[in-house]
Amino acid sequence: MSKVAFVIGNGTSRCMFDLNLLKGHGTTYGCNILYRESDNWQFPDWTVAIDDHPKEMIAEDNYPLDRCIYPPEEDCFEYAGYYQEMGQWGVKKGARSNAGMNAIIEAIKAKHDVIYLLGLDFMINGEQSVSNMFADTYKKENKCTYTDSKRRVRYFDWLCSKNAAIQFRMLFPREPKQYYHKLESMNVTGMFYDQLEDTIATLNAK
Repeated sequence: MSKVAFVIGNGTSRCMFDLNLLKGHGTTYGCNILYRESDNWQFPDWTVAIDDHPKEMIAEDNYPLDRCIYPPEEDCFEYAGYYQEMGQWGVKKGARSNAGMNAIIEAIKAKHDVIYLLGLDFMINGEQSVSNMFADTYKKENKCTYTDSKRRVRYFDWLCSKNAAIQFRMLFPREPKQYYHKLESMNVTGMFYDQLEDTIATLNAK
């Protein structure tokens, strides 16, 4: 039986999806202040943050720290091994990571073998890749750029290739003329949000 995780970023692609549908179907990893979308803070199971400003907001909200994952500082950067495989052997510390990528890594560490990825919009090839549900809340230095997104695609592709036994399922909205970045990893598949809704409905009916 699969050990399922849902990694939930805050990209606007998920704005029409009801996150409550995920409850009871796997472990949920939310990024930064996603918990503010829940009435009782029992969702997500884990909140992942790496930057100071989201951590400050979490503390101000009196959100329970035993539901938070704050990776050590050395783990808040892309793995040096990635750069070495690209031929950049002098790199000892990669670019700054982000909560979404670290949430994926936490799900990998927890030995989930099926990981659904919601609201991680860096895979969208366009301006929506930098949108965020909490854009008006974050400080400027915590906001993503399109260059960040393109770099994130390459790193994500490498990370998936290093975890070939895991099935990564990236969620996308059904929007006309939407373009996506291409990946080399064979263990990443795309699916639409309504397909996930249908999958969950089928499970609930059993």
